[in-house]
Amino acid sequence: VQLTNISPAISFTASAATGTSPFAAGQLVSIYGSQLGPSAGSGLQLGPGGVVTTSSGGTQVLFNGTAAPILYAGDSQVNAVIPCKLAGQSSAQMVVDYMGAQSAPVTLSLGPAAPGIFTADGSGQGQAAALNQDNSFNSPSNPAPRGSIVTFYATGVGPTLPCVDGATYQSNFPTLTLPVVVVVGNSGAHVDYAGQAPELVSGVAQFDVVIPSDATTGVVPLTLVTGGVFSTPGVTIAVK
Repeated sequence: VQLTNISPAISFTASAATGTSPFAAGQLVSIYGSQLGPSAGSGLQLGPGGVVTTSSGGTQVLFNGTAAPILYAGDSQVNAVIPCKLAGQSSAQMVVDYMGAQSAPVTLSLGPAAPGIFTADGSGQGQAAALNQDNSFNSPSNPAPRGSIVTFYATGVGPTLPCVDGATYQSNFPTLTLPVVVVVGNSGAHVDYAGQAPELVSGVAQFDVVIPSDATTGVVPLTLVTGGVFSTPGVTIAVK
């Protein structure tokens, strides 16, 4: 029997990187609605071994009954990670539970991957949140030279080995199981590293790529392909 007057309602769910669908296991997502969590907001909590907990501020998110790592819980937004154990499933029933009151379930379609590149302004469009080889932020006023390494971040890149929901890694970083292609402008880039981002929650991947010697200069498209699935178009990087 529900004794509270809380009634969580989900209005919209999106990739945390792009603000849109599609979805995949191991992806960071933002869930929008009302009465989803505490009005003051509650950040992620780290449990034993540096693993992000599946509850914050009285909020849990369940995907096919599996509790997801919670990165932030607030009244109108919850950020969570779709459990990686859902890899291989084609859909997930998602429910937000706040203080024991549950939202109506929402069905998300799941693909093998749903790559989304994190951008500087969080919109999923425009300048990628990328670092040049000297660790300065890539931007049109600070472009990366051809032949140098740039680092960018993405989510929804498909299953990793190992897969531990909510884990944060200082070493022995999980590797991606799907093949990766990165295109800078119209040129394929050599991928120096593709795997779990150090110190960030499982589900955030880091890519270190060499800007091709024949890359177009200026503000050019940045495309990530994992397992044959293309990232959301409209993300750019600056090359000189």
